[in-house]
Amino acid sequence: MNEITTKLPFCEEDIDKSNFTASLLAHCSANGLLTPEKEASIKNAITELFLESLEEFTSRASGSVSMKYAESIYESVLYRADVYFLHIKSFEEAVQKLIGGDFREILAEGSSLLLKDLSQTAGYYEKAASCALHVSSPEYNYAVNEAFREFSQHYSARFFAKSIVTQIDYPLLYGAAYAIPETGVLFMKRYYRSLMLENRFCSLFPGRELHELFLRYGELCHAHYGDLLFNFCELVCNQFLTRALLGRTQLGVRLCEKDFDALIARFRYSTEDDIKKAVRDAFGRFYRVIRDHSVILYLRPYTDIFAHQLCDHLRQGTVTSFLVTTHSPSVSE
Repeated sequence: MNEITTKLPFCEEDIDKSNFTASLLAHCSANGLLTPEKEASIKNAITELFLESLEEFTSRASGSVSMKYAESIYESVLYRADVYFLHIKSFEEAVQKLIGGDFREILAEGSSLLLKDLSQTAGYYEKAASCALHVSSPEYNYAVNEAFREFSQHYSARFFAKSIVTQIDYPLLYGAAYAIPETGVLFMKRYYRSLMLENRFCSLFPGRELHELFLRYGELCHAHYGDLLFNFCELVCNQFLTRALLGRTQLGVRLCEKDFDALIARFRYSTEDDIKKAVRDAFGRFYRVIRDHSVILYLRPYTDIFAHQLCDHLRQGTVTSFLVTTHSPSVSE
């Protein structure tokens, strides 16, 4: 790595991931990391591919191209470079590739990676659908049954690469779908990989217990759960981690009032750090039960989120609004 990129005047957080190449170019240019010749070479490579794509689109459309479509085609050219750079794990290396690489080769490699991402996304979707929850949630069922089909039928990597050509409202464990910074196929890849892992985890639990939990959650919210927009995996995780904290050794989601009393008695005066350590340890005891390494890695960061939320509710005396009591008492295991 040369001296230029070891002392960057900006960091990865400064870059807009939804417009990665354009944002990176702007930062490199503003900080004098690109020579005028290099900037001209990059612009020429982008323009050449844009004009080529524009000509192809025009021949298919049999007419002139509107500004809206022209902008989408131009963004699709840059998106190939986005895909290339976002596949590089080191930000400094990505900057080095932009400064020293052949941008035509970057666009070509990005195009190849984009096709691989499409294939990977299809695989994630199929696996997510194969272990989908049986729930009465329009948003969840649309994501599982309809959204990817619409995407695969209408997505165009050449002309509309940044669009997902569908609408996904079902949230993931770590936030709303719209909060995912990537666009196009990279958005779909992240979304369906996450959904696949969440479905895998939830499928480890007895279906009857899950159904009971979701119904009970709806009752506590004075609605049918299918009319509420929430993440099923989050609800399952909260119940599971609470049981793990209480020493349960089998996978389950059932909790009763006595469990709440035991939880409060044990952690009422604990610090957040103490609770975080206890949750991590409790989760760790289930590694051999879960066995799926990808699921474990995906869920591990949530243990600290859960611990923080639990700590807040313990301090405020609102644990009963955070967790769900089911109709059946929790059985000692």
